[in-house]
Amino acid sequence: MGGYMQPQGHVQMVMNLVDFGLKPQAALDAPRWQWLGEMKVGIEQGASRDLAASLARRGHQIQVDCDLINYGRGQIIIRDPDTGVLCGGTEPRADSHIAVLFLWQRAQSGFVRDRVRRPQLGRSLRVRSDNHTDNGQCCNHHHR
Repeated sequence: MGGYMQPQGHVQMVMNLVDFGLKPQAALDAPRWQWLGEMKVGIEQGASRDLAASLARRGHQIQVDCDLINYGRGQIIIRDPDTGVLCGGTEPRADSHIAVLFLWQRAQSGFVRDRVRRPQLGRSLRVRSDNHTDNGQCCNHHHR
């Protein structure tokens, strides 16, 4: 994300992750909004009609956009502090991928090895510290 959309997009990603408890891919997939100046607000075509109606009742001029290029792009990788699981998401609004590069240490020999995970197209990538990769639901605390 860049320009005037960057801080607006970052706030929305933090809200999606922290306030709404979404996983990275769901946070990036969620429809976005942007302030366009004065009382004008742009929202993506996939946003709820209730949101648009609520903003209009408050006096905002609503611009529903089907061209999503102006709503930013991003990738997110988070690490669960309890399990060490890395969970990532990639932007559906652009041609993008995520890849996780991580290091692990072999206790017996004391050396560190590099390991690269291949990008997963349009899917969440979960990398567990035990060198196991899962796709789909990620960052669950139940899969040790």
